[in-house]
Parts: sequence; C-alpha cells; structure tokens
Amino acid sequence: MLELSDDELLDTIYGAAEPNFDRVGCPPREALRELAIRTRSLSDPLWDHVMECAPCRVDVREMGRGRAVTPRRVPARSISLAASAVLVLGTCLGTWMLTRGRQTPTAITGDLRPYSVMRSDRPQRTEPAFDLPKRLVRLTVLLPNGSEPGRYELELRGPDGVARVTASGDATLQDFTTRLTADVDLRSAPRGSYEVAIRRTQEDWQLFPARIQ
Repeated sequence: MLELSDDELLDTIYGAAEPNFDRVGCPPREALRELAIRTRSLSDPLWDHVMECAPCRVDVREMGRGRAVTPRRVPARSISLAASAVLVLGTCLGTWMLTRGRQTPTAITGDLRPYSVMRSDRPQRTEPAFDLPKRLVRLTVLLPNGSEPGRYELELRGPDGVARVTASGDATLQDFTTRLTADVDLRSAPRGSYEVAIRRTQEDWQLFPARIQ
C-alpha cells in the first residue's frame, strides 16, 4: 500500500518560462486559481500564457500546493495503471510544449511609404500603419522612400514610450522599394495602441502608429 499525492503534476507542466517582471498580459488571480485547482482543462488558452510567464507559473504552482489534499491509499495492483497514466500525461504535455515552440509565424505586411517621417518624435498621421495580431508575426515592412538597405532594429513601444517588444532584421532593395523583414513575438503584448520604432543601425529612430487587435 502506498500514499500518493498529485501535487507534483504542476511541476511537470512547468518545465520552462520567460521572466515577466512587469506582469504584462497576466490574467486575474482568480483565473490562475482555477488553473491551479484544475477547474479549467489543459486545453484552456490561459495555459499558453502560464507556460511563458515565470510569475504566473510560480503563482499557479503555489496555489495548487496550497490546496487541502488528502493522500489516498491505493492498492498495489493499481500502481502500474497510475504510472502508465502519468507517463501518457507527461508525453502529451511534452509534445504540446515542443509544438508551441515551433509555431509558424503569421505573415503581415505594413506599408510605410505614405507616411512622412518624424525623427525622434511622434508621426504626423494618426491612423495605424500596422494592425497586428497577438501572435508570432513575420513582419514585412515597406520602408519610406529613400530608406537605405542594411541592418535595422525594431521596437514596439507602449503609450509610455517603453519598448514592450524588440526585434531586428535585414532590409533589401526590391523593385525600387526597401523591404525589411523581421520575426516579432506579440503573444505577450496587451491589445491596444502602440508605436513601432524603426531605425537603421546607428541612425535615428523613426516612429509610426500601430495597434494590436
């Protein structure tokens, strides 16, 4: 006869996470508690955030361990069945985490050629140059006329001017248009209004309005 507790299941789920000290995009604590006590299934989209956010990972783990759990006495003949179930669960979770890491980026194109550039200031036009989804994005930017090819940096800045997401990529001249391509991960960025800041390495920033839907 063995006494078994399932508290270790949460540790199996959380193999890795990224720091998120500002708690950007974190769900309410009540939602985290529902994950911890498993009233939400493993298919709930909130697990996507928890898998990437270290503070939420810790919260869910601690909330789960804070439950009142009474160890159950399990007959020896059931041990092998329980072990098989844990192995299947671990395999499924491992596959889920690996496939999420290989998510195919969504192709998005933004045309900045109509925008008059204001260096180190807000752009003159107010309508968004980019409408972006909360996903991993492969962003192709048609840079303003006269932009030079080369290595570029990109930042997604919030209303406070702080960069929420950063990326970089190479711009090339194609059909008389300078095109910049960069992979940008927007999954942790809250929906709302932003500015996309772009600059050729060592040059001034150019700012353009953007929105995450």
